[in-house]
Amino acid sequence: MSIQTPVPHLSLETLLQLIYDDAPAAAQAHLSTCSTCQEQYETLRTACKTLLQSLFRAPCPSSEELSAAAMQDELAQQIASHIASCAECRAEWHMLTTLARLPLTLPRFATLTDALRAHMRVLRAEPMTPFSTNVALVRGAKSIAPYLFHTDVADIMIGIMPSMEMPNHYQMQGMLMNKNGQRFRNVLLYGARIPTLSSDIDEEALFAFDNLPTGVYNLLISDGETALYLPDIAIA
Repeated sequence: MSIQTPVPHLSLETLLQLIYDDAPAAAQAHLSTCSTCQEQYETLRTACKTLLQSLFRAPCPSSEELSAAAMQDELAQQIASHIASCAECRAEWHMLTTLARLPLTLPRFATLTDALRAHMRVLRAEPMTPFSTNVALVRGAKSIAPYLFHTDVADIMIGIMPSMEMPNHYQMQGMLMNKNGQRFRNVLLYGARIPTLSSDIDEEALFAFDNLPTGVYNLLISDGETALYLPDIAIA
């Protein structure tokens, strides 16, 4: 009489790969026929979903959704309900709608400060002399026009480089060097030739804007309480 060798169940690592669509076909085939692994898969998938939903600002509207609503002077019901209970999104919404009402040319710092003061303090970043023309290596690309800005809470390095997608357009990349542990989360870019653009700041304190035409741009970097104002970033 032959003895059947039991088929091993899927490991935790393989189950996670299945959840994120990164598992081999053999694992998917096993899952389709194994009730034990199916039960473990559903339990783990539910736990991952719950964890993701509880991460910092995970339930918040994305910066793109807030920006689109602000630029159209509209506020969807679900966004309105969320903003009513989220101080960070309220501050970001106020910053977006303030920019929408200002002329796209560079507003005076005093005008911007007055407009945003009800929700956050605004610090003007002062340009610094770059310590090297070869300094701004952001995400592996060598900058051809480095900028370095200073504030009391963070220094910000900006690099401009040609776009790899559109001729005569450029990419702007930035990196924050935080001084006091504040977690800046969002950056807005505006100028006379484009609508206001929004980008999240990732866990490595990096952000980027793609396919920008030549012109003069301004940045507002925010953590919901403080906005860093970077004026006169030229792409020529």
